[in-house]
Amino acid sequence: YSLCGADGSITYALGSSTVSISLSQRHYDGSSVKTTTYSGSTTYTIVNQNTITLPQMTLNASDGDTFRAKACTLIRSGNVYRGALELYDGNSATSWADYVDYRLEITDTNDSDGDGIPDMTDSSPGGAPPPAKP
Repeated sequence: YSLCGADGSITYALGSSTVSISLSQRHYDGSSVKTTTYSGSTTYTIVNQNTITLPQMTLNASDGDTFRAKACTLIRSGNVYRGALELYDGNSATSWADYVDYRLEITDTNDSDGDGIPDMTDSSPGGAPPPAKP
């Protein structure tokens, strides 16, 4: 048996529906640690201020492997979006689909207007414009 986990970053720009994903996975196997990085980009859809969806996407690994993830939905609680991420097959070296179920969490600390809704899904991230001066 072994234990692994990944962390990284997701980058987005206001007004764009594209996110770039960069992850680093550490795989602990008894006395050794192997690190693999993954990267990819995809679009996302804002369903409402509490829900985003990611379509099927591809993640490219630093060791040359390519992984396809199924579409997923992330639900917001505070400034964290959480949901199940499922790969079609997390280990192509075996004849069966394995390492397929993951939990994806995105923490968005950006809240330009301070209303408690992260900028990623806030319909008015900049807040109201300042009043006009006479």
